[in-house]
Amino acid sequence: MNNNTFITIVGAGCSGLFAAARISERLRSPHCTDGVPPSIVSANSVRHINGGTSSIVAANSVRHINGETPSVQWRSEIAATEKYKILLIEKTGSLGNKLLLSASGQCNFTNIKISPDTNPFPLYKNFLSYSDIISYFEERGIHSYIRDDGKVFPKSMKASDIKNLLEKTIKMNQVSIALNSELIDINYHPDNIVLSIKNNNIIQTITTKYLLLCTGGASYPKTGSTGDIINLMEKLNIKTIPFKPALSVPIVTCKEFDFSNSAGVSISNASVSLIRNNRIIRQLKGNLLFTHTGISGPIILNNSRHFEQGDKLVLYLTKSQQRTRRRIITNLSSLEFHIESLGDINEAMCSSGGICFSEINRKKMCLKKYPNIFVAGECVDFDGDTGGYNIHFAFATADIAVTAISDRHCTDGVSPSMWRLEIADTSVQKRNRRFLLRTGFSDLNLYLKKTLIFSSFSKITPFLIHISSEVSPASSALYQNFYAIL
Repeated sequence: MNNNTFITIVGAGCSGLFAAARISERLRSPHCTDGVPPSIVSANSVRHINGGTSSIVAANSVRHINGETPSVQWRSEIAATEKYKILLIEKTGSLGNKLLLSASGQCNFTNIKISPDTNPFPLYKNFLSYSDIISYFEERGIHSYIRDDGKVFPKSMKASDIKNLLEKTIKMNQVSIALNSELIDINYHPDNIVLSIKNNNIIQTITTKYLLLCTGGASYPKTGSTGDIINLMEKLNIKTIPFKPALSVPIVTCKEFDFSNSAGVSISNASVSLIRNNRIIRQLKGNLLFTHTGISGPIILNNSRHFEQGDKLVLYLTKSQQRTRRRIITNLSSLEFHIESLGDINEAMCSSGGICFSEINRKKMCLKKYPNIFVAGECVDFDGDTGGYNIHFAFATADIAVTAISDRHCTDGVSPSMWRLEIADTSVQKRNRRFLLRTGFSDLNLYLKKTLIFSSFSKITPFLIHISSEVSPASSALYQNFYAIL
């Protein structure tokens, strides 16, 4: 285990694996060592050093240093690896355990119902959209399958494909991995963070500049999610909420109903009242499923975060559900279920609780009191509905955190949060066409490609591209004759 690292990521579940892949891709890019934005020119183009100044030169040229002509790609990767050492710590003996369990091994990783207008997440607009996440995997060879209900899966319907891609990425980018290692203490200093790591009953101390906590919640503890974040944050005086099961099936009883005779029966758009102390506290709508021992389905799973032991659930049977009603019970217009106990957190799809959002800078996913400690995923007090929302939240919060970190270091001393991009078509027919775009530096190339693909620009037309920082006008560059051969 490396005793000095640039960033240490704790937890290799959904958010941790995605964070390690994203940060390693960004920090290994050439622009993190010599200031060149990635992939703006041809992949074979490099910078030519001449008397201390630099300029973009033709494709297939090389950097000349002391008469040598080594590959810039190779040199920048070596420099980035040495400068930005990344360590991924995992409590168990393998990576991506919870990711492999998601959606019964199929990995429902986002949902097309997530949009800026219906964003269920308490975050800002720099949150990844479902199309961003789909594009990320599509560009790396994993195609998506979108169901009629909006759920998005890998086309293979194999969670292992997502996990293997992320693992391959972090290994290719030389991320150090420490398995069977547990973070037991955090000692924060403004310039560095000292971590105590336990491995095989041996405690080792490492120093890191940034810490990203992706420790998960408390559901499915066999995957390594054992609620460790609560104790770690308590020592730092960070407010947390105790974990409890979410997306879980409560244990219910119903005197006038035999569940075993109706297992598999479903009711679409069911209406259910949640009653506590003889008062209706919530009206629920959604699909309900009868099982051998109780009730389940989205209406139960998505609202289980609101249940308490002793509550009542009253299901109303309407005339439009007459066929289903006859299969369930006769002469009754409603069924009353008593919640005997909440679902087992060991079997819950996720947990609610964790670090309070009031402690977090949501634009960067760092702790307000400790700006070099970042958090992502289920260790934060958020739990979404079933259908890809929680994995989307894990990926998106990880992306916010690693973007905040990389933007501090990948601009050659300039740290603008946004850049201004101007593209001018120089073809005879469309000489005056221009396109303006504001975007984060790290995703500049992705936005550029999207701009050209979805505009009416010709794919073989030369462009003038001007990029300038909104923070530092001096940090700008003009790229001529860029051919958009995508």
